[in-house]
Amino acid sequence: GRRVGVPSLLVEGRLKEDGEWAKYQATAEAWLAKFNKWTYGTNWYRLAFIFLPAIIRGDIFSSVSLYLPFVFGYLLRRCVRQCSAIFEATDDVYCTLKISHSQYMNWVWKAVFELAVVLTFLVVCHFMKAETRILVNFFIAGFVCPMIRAALKAPHRGPLIKGRPLWDETWGELVVQIFIILGLVLSWLYQGMDQLFLGFLFLLAIPQLQDRLWWKPEKHGYLVLAVLACCLPFFSVGIVSRFFPSYLSIFPKFYLKILCVLSNVQPLVKDYYAVLGLNRDADMKTIRRVFRQMSLELHPDKVGDDPIAAERFNQVREASDALTKQRAAYDKAIENVELNDMAPRCEAFMIMMYFWILHSLIDWVQVEDAIIAMKKQLREYILQDRKLDTNSIGIEPEAECRKVLKSYCDKEDVELPSLPARAYTTGGREDIERMRELLTGCGVDLKPYIEVNGIVNGLHQEFVLLTDLAYGEAEGGGISTTEGFYSGWELTIDGKDINTGKASKATRKVIAYRSARRVVTVAEPLGFDAEPGKAKFVLKKGRDEVKGMLGFHVYGHSNQVMTLGEGQENQKFQWNLSKEANYYTGHKFEVYNGETYVGWQRVHEYLPEKKMVILKGPIALMGEERPEAGKTRYKMFPDQIIPQNNATPFINREDPAE
Repeated sequence: GRRVGVPSLLVEGRLKEDGEWAKYQATAEAWLAKFNKWTYGTNWYRLAFIFLPAIIRGDIFSSVSLYLPFVFGYLLRRCVRQCSAIFEATDDVYCTLKISHSQYMNWVWKAVFELAVVLTFLVVCHFMKAETRILVNFFIAGFVCPMIRAALKAPHRGPLIKGRPLWDETWGELVVQIFIILGLVLSWLYQGMDQLFLGFLFLLAIPQLQDRLWWKPEKHGYLVLAVLACCLPFFSVGIVSRFFPSYLSIFPKFYLKILCVLSNVQPLVKDYYAVLGLNRDADMKTIRRVFRQMSLELHPDKVGDDPIAAERFNQVREASDALTKQRAAYDKAIENVELNDMAPRCEAFMIMMYFWILHSLIDWVQVEDAIIAMKKQLREYILQDRKLDTNSIGIEPEAECRKVLKSYCDKEDVELPSLPARAYTTGGREDIERMRELLTGCGVDLKPYIEVNGIVNGLHQEFVLLTDLAYGEAEGGGISTTEGFYSGWELTIDGKDINTGKASKATRKVIAYRSARRVVTVAEPLGFDAEPGKAKFVLKKGRDEVKGMLGFHVYGHSNQVMTLGEGQENQKFQWNLSKEANYYTGHKFEVYNGETYVGWQRVHEYLPEKKMVILKGPIALMGEERPEAGKTRYKMFPDQIIPQNNATPFINREDPAE
């Protein structure tokens, strides 16, 4: 079962309740937290939907084989949790332990204990003569696949189409998906729509879809209905077989034959008349005569060690026993072999579909409850007058935006966007658009949404200069404290690339110098990221020369400082570049080469007088494409209704003291 958490940023400011009720609630929550930890997050009300009907009917013990998988699944979750901890304790790069050896061995022994519990459970099931074939599917779904995910956590990105990866998963997730597809294909070819295939379908493939559609219960519901509509013939046979077996004869033989072909079903009842080469109306005398004749021809004393003849001899003997000793029962069974083949399979399919429908409805209710809780938390967040991206909402100044939002949230049942639960909930562009739509519906006048599209005019790189004592102050006279002093000078940097470790050297023209922090900006990136504290620099202009080494700089990477061209006109958006400093701080900054998506980053600082953005880090590239001045197109827009805290402090470039 899945547990839905409330966004942590919203919870921080939640109003605390007073009185005895709050104490009781805190005690109950603490007890439930311990209980969930001990039971590994088992969703008990979900299991109640499964077990209560059998308890009410009074056949919980007679149907024990049906409910054993749920107990087995719980034991496997405990085992997987402990075994995964062992992988977490190992550094995959250096193959060393992250914890002490004694603690590591303690975890190993706990994992061994959990494995022993699982084996003991299987032994008990064997002696109880319970139906355990389906437990193979639960073992694959509950142990094999989670352990593959835990062991192969390295990321893997699929081929790019216009800069967008076809998939962006871990190797473990990719291996599991390939395993599921191969399992479905091979199990269908091997035994058709039988236990193994249904296990791969309902215990592996469908849970994958449930995870991907978790926050989209409507689409999940449509998927269930589509599968049910496509498989309605199988579902109908399963319902009649389970609840109205006396009416199975209403299904015509040709209908059942079509189902057998579609499901690739292998006959459960062998055609012994065909083995002996007889018609079904052959009398007992003819059967015995043909058996004696064939057994003399295929007897081991006559054919020797021929394995094919020996297998054929066993088939003939098996056919004779069935047609002479149990002919009446066999004739009844073979009378409608298609029905005998399809009824148990369709019944199993119907039960699995029932559980899928049940869980999809429970998921829907659970997601709706989570959405209501998130909307409530966002309302409390707004009423507490906490930080919001007021520019993205479209109301200025900020104080007026806060006033409008608090007025809108005065009602208890007000409609708000639901922010999906993450470690730090910030919302997305769709949440901002939803908020704007709700405010517009209440008659609030909003500015257009902010989105600036244009061409990147220049790519730059910044460096911090330090005096190198190895050169001495006499050689170069130290670093200047005059603002803009080195503009127009040539900067040569010699050092190792921190990404590749290779020795590199490049010369670029300085276009700006800020003396307060000894930061120079060059016209073009070096093409490599020089190692701070070790890379040497030489500033030169005519006969003047200054030498030193590079210091650490938060914004010193390639593709981190850019000069922007004017925005392209679009009346739907605020398309002009703002003249307000740091107006776009926190906004998403995407770059494209033509239609190909190159990468993205967040804006840390915006300098309107230079039309320059400084990003929080280098562009997160999606592939081999790189930004190019004069060619690359940028798109800048807000996508966080609750802004993230900046990882680095703002630098007031107008204040020399900073």
